[in-house]
Amino acid sequence: MKYFLLSMIFVLPMWLQAQQATGQPGVPTTYAVVVGISKYATKGIPALKYANKDAQVFASFLQTNSGGSVPKENIRLLIDSNATTAAVYDAM
Repeated sequence: MKYFLLSMIFVLPMWLQAQQATGQPGVPTTYAVVVGISKYATKGIPALKYANKDAQVFASFLQTNSGGSVPKENIRLLIDSNATTAAVYDAM
């Protein structure tokens, strides 16, 4: 339940901002925050081989017609050391 409430808190401001950006209620604007961490700072968490590369590829996919034609300026890509808690909150 806690996770649902947190996601609703983040989605509502983005939805309101999207309506303001388009100037038309009901016409959504898509935003994406893509996070890929291959090397964690915390000891004991094993490194992942391709998480950062997968995030980059997915962010590129979102810009294609099949991915929804999301404008590049609407995508925040956070990988490895740039994917801090503060950066994720800021992106939201």
